[in-house]
Amino acid sequence: DVWSSDTAKQLRTFTAQAGAGLLADFDARFYPAPSEVESVTIVMFDPNYRDLIPAGRPSDKSPVWVVTAKQPLNKDTLLKTLAKGSKVRKHGGKEYHFDESNWSGLLILDDRNYAFASEDSITHLIDSMAKAKGSSPLSDQFAREAGKHPMTLGVNVTMLATPEVAKGLPPEFAPLLKAKTLLVTGDLTPKTTVSAKLEFGTEAE
Repeated sequence: DVWSSDTAKQLRTFTAQAGAGLLADFDARFYPAPSEVESVTIVMFDPNYRDLIPAGRPSDKSPVWVVTAKQPLNKDTLLKTLAKGSKVRKHGGKEYHFDESNWSGLLILDDRNYAFASEDSITHLIDSMAKAKGSSPLSDQFAREAGKHPMTLGVNVTMLATPEVAKGLPPEFAPLLKAKTLLVTGDLTPKTTVSAKLEFGTEAE
């Protein structure tokens, strides 16, 4: 629980001292409120992004933020918070909510999970979900780590390993681009730690 953790306690204390009701106001600005978020998973389909969240440029791609709430979500409140004035669009047989003001897409996955990103990244996610047959190296890692960490970042290294990226790396790091996936996890208790794990296709790699 990111917002409820000991590490975030300092931030909660600071906002409480800054003024009565400020903490409640901060919690109320987001849905689900930070204190009601179970985990956040970040998926990067394309390393060539300019912004972490949608910034209103039609052709941009952003990381996909998958948020898992502790309790079932209220769809109306979610749309009012993240996609106010949005329009329903369809792609690959799935509906998502498109907000032209920041060119974002909101895909409701189930009653506790949603994905938020630029529209291109959301349609890419839908395509990837449709193509997925059974498991994949990245989905297998997510399944193994499910529920263990408040923050998870998954990267398809195969897509990341472009000639441009390889050219910019020191020679000693070049073998790392042979990995299939990169999984980065963050924990806040008992102490703040960040772990990274590369998974290769064979032992020789």
